[in-house]
Amino acid sequence: MKEETAAYYFAKALFELELNPEVVKDTLILLQNKELIQILDHPVMDEEQKHSVIEKLFPNEVWSFVKVLCSERRTELSDRISSEYDRLVLCAKNMMRAQIRYVSLPTPEEIENMKKMLAQKFGKTEVFLELIQDESLIGGYEMVIENTVYDSSIKGTLNRLKNALSGR
Repeated sequence: MKEETAAYYFAKALFELELNPEVVKDTLILLQNKELIQILDHPVMDEEQKHSVIEKLFPNEVWSFVKVLCSERRTELSDRISSEYDRLVLCAKNMMRAQIRYVSLPTPEEIENMKKMLAQKFGKTEVFLELIQDESLIGGYEMVIENTVYDSSIKGTLNRLKNALSGR
């Protein structure tokens, strides 16, 4: 199973447990600890030892989830699971996240217009924008929504022109 698909299914299972959001947040943060992941993934440790570690470190509401994640050897997906879980929570609240990469910071009015446009286009009540400055775009902007990139940058336009001229 692809990593993206596996991360989605683990996030969905975690979401469907309807746990306290703080418990989920703390669990996902703890699962991003590299030393802990090395312990839980260590081939010399047997399942019983791993389960003992899990029961000492994690709240009992998530024991089963973490044990399955560990037994399936998918602990390295914790970052992706966290992102997918966040997306599912926002979706349930009819909200979404988007990322804007820019060269020149948009004005507050432009940012609000982008949020309104995205909310209308995707039928959401609220849109959270992450703003990232990226000088490599030369000008314009790039918008990332889930896994789709909408490129209105000068760099993107030049790349499309180059590809068209070279027959790709």
